Amino acid sequence: MCLTSEELILPEETIMPKNLMPQQHKMWDLRSAALVKNEETLKKNLWSLYTVVMSFCNATMEDKVMRHEEYAEIKHTTGRNMIELLQVINVL
Repeated sequence: MCLTSEELILPEETIMPKNLMPQQHKMWDLRSAALVKNEETLKKNLWSLYTVVMSFCNATMEDKVMRHEEYAEIKHTTGRNMIELLQVINVL
């Protein structure tokens, strides 16, 4: 994830080349499985980070954050844009 970007940037999906040799096909399968696992891990880590950041807020601050005009967009953005969430908390 790029810190100056406003959205989560995932690697582009590539198209499997035709006429692969068996060992190349196996490598392709392994890389594809690793990519899927990495994306799932990233999503879990972002959710954990969101949970940790919100847990540091007391009830009053959490209520202020949730009532902020940008909160709904931040919460439902792919990857839960943590930079924007931290900026909202900083302003409040």
